[in-house]
Amino acid sequence: MTDQRLRELLEERVADLTPIDLVDGAWERAAVVRRRRHAVAGAAVAVVVVVGTTTVVVSGRGDEAPPPPTTSSTESPAPGPKAERGGPYGGAEVWWAPATDQETDLPRLTGSGLPERIDLSETEGEVPTGVRAVGLFQLWGDEPGDVVVVGADGASYSLDVSRLEPVTDGGGFRPPVTQESLSPDGRHAFFVQRNWLEVYDFETAGWSRVPASEGLGATAKWTSDGRTIRILSASLPDGTEVEWMLYDPVGNAIRSTSRPDSYGGPQEVDDFHGPIKRDTEGGARGLFLAGPVPDPDGGKGYTLDAVGAGGRTTPEAILAMPLEMVDGRWKQCCPVVGWLDPETVLFESRHEDARILAWRVGRPDVYRVSDIRGWTPGKESYVASFADPSLPPATEPVDLPTAERGPAYGGASIWWAPPAGEETSLPWLGDSPLPQTIDLSEGLPPVPTGRRAVGVFQIRSRGVVLTHDGTTYSFAIDHLDPVADEEGNAIGSLGDVSPDGRHVFFVQRSSLEVYDFLQGTWSTIETPDWLAEGAAWFDDRRIWVPEALGATDGTAYSVDGDSEAAPYPRDGDIWGAPGAQAVLPAIDNGDASPYAEMVAQDYVVSEPMTGPDGTSTGGAHVLLVGQPDSDWAAGLAYPFVDGDRGLGSVAVLDWVTPTQVLYWSASASTGRRILAWDPGTRWLARVSELTGLTDRDPLASSFADLTPPGD
Repeated sequence: MTDQRLRELLEERVADLTPIDLVDGAWERAAVVRRRRHAVAGAAVAVVVVVGTTTVVVSGRGDEAPPPPTTSSTESPAPGPKAERGGPYGGAEVWWAPATDQETDLPRLTGSGLPERIDLSETEGEVPTGVRAVGLFQLWGDEPGDVVVVGADGASYSLDVSRLEPVTDGGGFRPPVTQESLSPDGRHAFFVQRNWLEVYDFETAGWSRVPASEGLGATAKWTSDGRTIRILSASLPDGTEVEWMLYDPVGNAIRSTSRPDSYGGPQEVDDFHGPIKRDTEGGARGLFLAGPVPDPDGGKGYTLDAVGAGGRTTPEAILAMPLEMVDGRWKQCCPVVGWLDPETVLFESRHEDARILAWRVGRPDVYRVSDIRGWTPGKESYVASFADPSLPPATEPVDLPTAERGPAYGGASIWWAPPAGEETSLPWLGDSPLPQTIDLSEGLPPVPTGRRAVGVFQIRSRGVVLTHDGTTYSFAIDHLDPVADEEGNAIGSLGDVSPDGRHVFFVQRSSLEVYDFLQGTWSTIETPDWLAEGAAWFDDRRIWVPEALGATDGTAYSVDGDSEAAPYPRDGDIWGAPGAQAVLPAIDNGDASPYAEMVAQDYVVSEPMTGPDGTSTGGAHVLLVGQPDSDWAAGLAYPFVDGDRGLGSVAVLDWVTPTQVLYWSASASTGRRILAWDPGTRWLARVSELTGLTDRDPLASSFADLTPPGD
């Protein structure tokens, strides 16, 4: 596809547009020759819920502990209902909580970081980038519902989770949000999928993935510092958990641990539910007490829900709930939210008028923290997860540019990129395989023999090589003949870097000139007497040349001199939207199991498209990402802007991870750079700024395989 052909395609629809040859579209075509890699999508498995527990180490509690924030003395000064003392149970002191109809009369506790009212139906729009979360909710009826984020500013926001796949547990759907989903610091949240976790970063609005084999994502939990996720990796036939794997939030395996965790009821017949929350002095968890549990009137209760707090592996004090049939609380009614201070534990009281309450452990004081509204009892429920209330999260949003969601087009969810002038304010991509600055200036030292290439650039008749240490070197290519496409347009002769970075080839009229970076030598592969446009690496040692431009049949030429006829396993167009035409072949996200396979491809759209503000643009370049054999597709749209952006100014390069696509972005006003996009989200990041070029320098480039293999 030449620049001339693209212009003809758009001529009728965008005749009033003045495309710019910012980076010479024909040259830019050479920048994005893609290698086709096969991805194996993870097989669907039923999620198996495996209960995990946590060890707690505490000290004894004194008789004169400091009060929670709303109190002013040590002897229950606040008016309202109180917990009542019952008899001991299994060595733990027992207090009985006020009944549900008394909760509205409980005194308010402030300073918890949670608002007085949490509304799950009325939100302030999408959660702003940079707002830390104090709570995460998912409504739940017959199917998974909306995800609501409670920010540290007290407002409720929505979170777009359309990227998530439905997950079943033996037939019925299960929510991807668990009670362990939100990290203690409120920065990240994970969502359970078939055999991985989707992890959202509230600070950057980016998504990442963490592998979780055989549905064990249901066992995932955050470590107390919020920096790593623990996922069960091995258990004995009796269910005893013997090994956990630790991952960072972007999916890197850190290490395994075999330290067992435990925290249960005072007696062996007791059960437990919900997360374990800890502070420096104690642990807390929702319990299910078999009984008999002495009540304040001398009677006994059986099969009771309760909150246990304190102790190493069993509680020192228990807040028991009146019987469900009398009081209306649900089974497993009272998962622990967390410790506000060493004496005050927050917990959910789940019933038709659900709330978050606080208990001053070992005292009669119970407080009302938040009312949870905006859901329909009897038709739906909710799943909730909370940050550590003892950690004050950041409340100020980070003012970062993001993509904006517009109306769907051609069946794809469309996101519109921010203006070119905002790209220099994008956050830098963490753990990038490319340096933040790529120097393409003249006068660089020659590339040493034995260095593999990460990327190769051609600027007119000179070459630049980027190596793995982030250094750029000059690369002599002035002996190569200039070439032109079938329309007579001058183009770059740079072909493609091999996936392993050892070789690079350049296209000539009847040959491919191949350079070996390890040996420092050139070799020639004779091809038919035509410009082998569309040539690409078949694997690390063979180059595939089509019989004709756009053909799927061709010949695979080995760097050792052998050749054989071979079809190239290249995907066809993945988007049939009105007026959309693929510019170049698609590239998938590698051997991405257990991630879903995704394919990225460039398109130009001649039909009008509607932006987020409702205005129409007559032509756009769209980076389209889709899942084969699926209805899911998302596009990042760049309108053609007269004088700043035009044809050839945006192009998909590769996948930097199985879930983040790398692409060029160039404008007359802000220069050229490499950006990353997390498909189907607002998240964008800067990867590299290109320096040492003028606005009119034509540029061609190619990169080695940047996508890490999946597990």
